[in-house]
Amino acid sequence: MQTVEQFFKRHHVHKIRNTNKFKEEFSIWDWAAPMIQEPSVLQEYVQLLGLIGATIQGVYIARDMVRFLSQLPAWRLYPDSTEKFKEHWDFFKVLAKLERMYTVDVAFSDLADPIVLVTDRGAFEIAFREAGTVFLTKNQIPERLYRHDPLRHGSFDMTHLFHCLIGDQIARFHVTPAAYSDMEDQITGNYGIELEDDLPAYIYDFTISMKSGLHLRFSPYYNWGRLDLLDAKGAPVKILTSKLNKYLNYPIGYQEKGSSRSRRDDSSQSSPSFWNISVRGGSLFPMDSLSFRAIEKRFFLLRIEDEDTELMQVAQAFPHDPHEWDINTMLVYGYIDHDQGLLLEVLAMAACDIDGFILYHGDDTQSVKLVAYEYSYHDVMALPSCPVANAFLQKVTQVEEECAVADDVQRIRTLEWLDPYREEGVPDTVAVVFRRPDFPPERCCVRCEACQEDKISGTLLDEPKGNLGVHEGDVITFVREQGEDGRAIPTCFL
Repeated sequence: MQTVEQFFKRHHVHKIRNTNKFKEEFSIWDWAAPMIQEPSVLQEYVQLLGLIGATIQGVYIARDMVRFLSQLPAWRLYPDSTEKFKEHWDFFKVLAKLERMYTVDVAFSDLADPIVLVTDRGAFEIAFREAGTVFLTKNQIPERLYRHDPLRHGSFDMTHLFHCLIGDQIARFHVTPAAYSDMEDQITGNYGIELEDDLPAYIYDFTISMKSGLHLRFSPYYNWGRLDLLDAKGAPVKILTSKLNKYLNYPIGYQEKGSSRSRRDDSSQSSPSFWNISVRGGSLFPMDSLSFRAIEKRFFLLRIEDEDTELMQVAQAFPHDPHEWDINTMLVYGYIDHDQGLLLEVLAMAACDIDGFILYHGDDTQSVKLVAYEYSYHDVMALPSCPVANAFLQKVTQVEEECAVADDVQRIRTLEWLDPYREEGVPDTVAVVFRRPDFPPERCCVRCEACQEDKISGTLLDEPKGNLGVHEGDVITFVREQGEDGRAIPTCFL
């Protein structure tokens, strides 16, 4: 079997340099990579390296820097990434733009560094750049030059974007040939790469196809390379912009003291990290002015009054910097517990003023729940769910799972005719009138559990004073009765 060097000699393949000479940072000029420009040569070379049949274990990129996802620049997602955009950066405008986009393709069009496919057969380093030239090696680039850096700021996370490929097997390799005239516009000369005009064919693009049906398509993009992740039908794989934080090293809007570089330059820094969020048109109003529906599944800033010793104790348990800003609000998420009623899950501490607020990162290791009714006299500021939902997705998801109820209970919560009879702060509990012949009517509390057409059933929470024939803990059924004044009354006829 021929060796790689014999293959290069037989096909007159030249390298960027004769031997690798890597330094602290990756440079393509330090890489002894072959420059392949013919489709048939590339196809044969791939077979020689053993790429077909390899199982993906991870996808990386040299220097671990991905600045663009499709046409979305990573640095525009943070306020302190460039001084040019810093003073114009607005958290809510960024999130509104992402919401309008809805999805973004898993595609990169400014790749200057090789993609590294780590497999059970070794690491395959691949770059496709100017002049239809493919650079491809195996186990040449040191792992330290492409290992994922979770502290890298202003970059998308390649490992998570391509996590769907882990465990998948490479099934096919296809090269799209082209004529010289199709490649002329890709030759800029900036990298000193020449393309002979008398080759049998040229490399327009090439695709690595997986056993699952997914595809990785490589193509040149002037001085850069382009990489697209495609589905089984050849369409771009998309991700929801609402889930974008999963594919970033730092959540949208992340800001540390000083600048994003302070953490990398000073590993001893231990101050909590925060978002600096500007708010336009936000206002505080008493919580008791809101219905339970206006609080459920929404984010609020809850104001901490000076006399709120309990809330101040809660604040001390969450990340914040008492030397930097005075904590005067906390971020909470409203939800309904079937038994306890309307609750507020504390997510993070904040310092709020007329221009916006500093929001610290939360602590997923602890859970603090506030009974909303007990803080009804407090002022709150409603926040759009989009700007903060992703950052606290894990805790909010856990809360929603813990308080999940049947569809019938959700439907009963939408019945506005029951609102005058709901227990304050406990919307699933309703005061029902019990009627039995020869006995005076009596009102008792019922926790609603199910509904069918115009009938609602639930658990009796009180022991009736009269001899009604039902007792605390019994399941009863009530209906909507029309009162003399026209009002609807929840009534159980015994």
